[in-house]
Amino acid sequence: MWTTTANIKGISAEQFPAIPVAEENGAVKVPAGVLREMIQQTALAAAADTSRPILTGVQTRLQGSTLTMAAADGFRLAVRTAQLPADVDAEASLIIPARALNEVARIGDDEEREVALSALAGRNQVLFHMDEIDVVSQLVEGNFPNYEEIIPRGYSTRAVLPTAEFLRACRRAEIFARESAYTVRVHLQPGESELVPGTVTVRATSQETGDNEVVITASIEGPELEIAFNVRYVIDALNVINTEQVALETNSPQNPGVLKPVGRDDYLYVVMPMHIHGR
Repeated sequence: MWTTTANIKGISAEQFPAIPVAEENGAVKVPAGVLREMIQQTALAAAADTSRPILTGVQTRLQGSTLTMAAADGFRLAVRTAQLPADVDAEASLIIPARALNEVARIGDDEEREVALSALAGRNQVLFHMDEIDVVSQLVEGNFPNYEEIIPRGYSTRAVLPTAEFLRACRRAEIFARESAYTVRVHLQPGESELVPGTVTVRATSQETGDNEVVITASIEGPELEIAFNVRYVIDALNVINTEQVALETNSPQNPGVLKPVGRDDYLYVVMPMHIHGR
């Protein structure tokens, strides 16, 4: 028989920062399921490196009846929009830390309820209010880059292919791409005629491990093209694109690629190309 005694030191509740009280006036209500999906599709592109603090946040804009979230880390950009039930009282642009948003997404897992989003005037904070939970976060100070300048306005080659097959191909390629900075080559080959479909070939090579190549049937517009990406960035996007098909658009091997869910126009993911030696 034995006994043990533990003493845990703490501080009084009065010494903790006061939690703001959620107010109905001025709060923007967003369905929890929509907000969670928006966070999952954008926060992944926020920077983990704190050397540029502004890029560790997700720009959240409220304008009219539209909520827009955007994040970028210098190598990729994710933008998601959603329509609100009603126009907002006043336009606002907040830069919310991605870590705080990921907590909100984790907590707000009830599809039916709403999340009330409020910017706390004079406190540089944002409040997310749910039925029994309030999440308060400091905002990131600064000016978010004008990301719209890097979004391609058109494309020369566009491939439409099954999302799940593209994701599987990239996951297999990742194993062989680790030694080459996760570089994979994506070859877009149009079909020879309307009856012969095009193909997307995902290829990775490793001097130590070997090589891997997956060919996927696809619908392709435009000329033949090969472009290289960091496969991890492509996998991140495909993991959160929920449509059966995805579109890959680009203009040249030196220009960014754009991934979009087919059948929806509320999300896009821009990924910068990688240089292929010997090209």
